[in-house]
Amino acid sequence: MTLLASIFLLSTSLLAAEFELLRSPAARGVAWVVGLVSVVGAAWLASIVAGSIKRRTRAKQISTSKQSANVFDEICDAQGLIREEKRQLLDAATLLELPAPALLFIDSGLLNKLATSGRDDAGEFKKLADRLFPPAALLSESDLRELTKSVATV
Repeated sequence: MTLLASIFLLSTSLLAAEFELLRSPAARGVAWVVGLVSVVGAAWLASIVAGSIKRRTRAKQISTSKQSANVFDEICDAQGLIREEKRQLLDAATLLELPAPALLFIDSGLLNKLATSGRDDAGEFKKLADRLFPPAALLSESDLRELTKSVATV
């Protein structure tokens, strides 16, 4: 703000002084140089501010993606997954266009979608889905109905 006010005052004073001080060609040349330096300085300052804002925004995005990657790694380690299984999960997250690969641990339907897709690697996704979401661990129909009733009464 101070820079803008300085530029305005400088340009105003140059315009006012034009009638008296800038009658000689040398004085006009100096005025042009000062004006040009002021404009270039303002543009340079604006680019610095814009770059700073852009770096901050990018840093926030990177920190958010690192946090989601850390969650994914922590869950993989807790599940005892090997490097190949982690790679398969990351491939699945990419194929499903998920914002965070950790979502694969929440919804069993995501991996099952790839396991029944008819892809060449569908069998591998089926094995991974069965390991992470064993069929015996899923709720039965009666348990699911009872659970939904208890949630509805709360």
